[in-house]
Amino acid sequence: MQLDSVNVKRLYLQVAEQLAAIIRSGEVKSGDRLPSERDLAARFAVSRPTIREAMITLEVIGLVEVRSGSGVYVKSAESTQLEFTENLPDPFEILEARKLIESEVAALAASRITNKQLKKLKSLLQQINNPEQTAAQAEVADQQFHLLIAEASLNSALLGSVKWLWELRNNSEISAMFLDHTRETGNRPCVDEHRNILAALMQRDAQAARQAMGQHLQRVIENLTERSLT
Repeated sequence: MQLDSVNVKRLYLQVAEQLAAIIRSGEVKSGDRLPSERDLAARFAVSRPTIREAMITLEVIGLVEVRSGSGVYVKSAESTQLEFTENLPDPFEILEARKLIESEVAALAASRITNKQLKKLKSLLQQINNPEQTAAQAEVADQQFHLLIAEASLNSALLGSVKWLWELRNNSEISAMFLDHTRETGNRPCVDEHRNILAALMQRDAQAARQAMGQHLQRVIENLTERSLT
């Protein structure tokens, strides 16, 4: 039996498309403030996190500007079209999957990682923390840090899964746009969170490694949508 692929458009993208249509229709003008997060959630009958994801998407394509503590303002109706044709997981799904998988990978790696690998993680942490590194260089070191932990789990299936998630993050159309936007806003990998992960691995503490990795990736998720839309 052959199964057809299912292409279900994510809810936040549906909301983003409707908002983009409203803006392009001229119902709201450049410089206008959009309704509050709460009001938009009620209008579209979705959760507030869905509204945040939609707003960040519109900001990424240049349609709106999110001003922390003030709200969301129409930037320009002449922006990149909101058309993502690839049927791949989106940035929020990728992060959710990474949190679930990499937390358990870190726990498994805690009892299997070698001293040589721990030494390499220390070196990568220094690269992430180096102020002379560009954001892109710090991201490369960040990726190597996470992949080395997956390698240390000694589970090829898990390593392959982690590699695939990072490839999606770097190469899918919508994820690449989000990543570029993150760089433009000055976000860099958090050194303290990586340091906590390394400390747990050095102690061979599986529970602490799981917790440190989970907290790190939860912070990444929250950081993507933490701006107040008020």
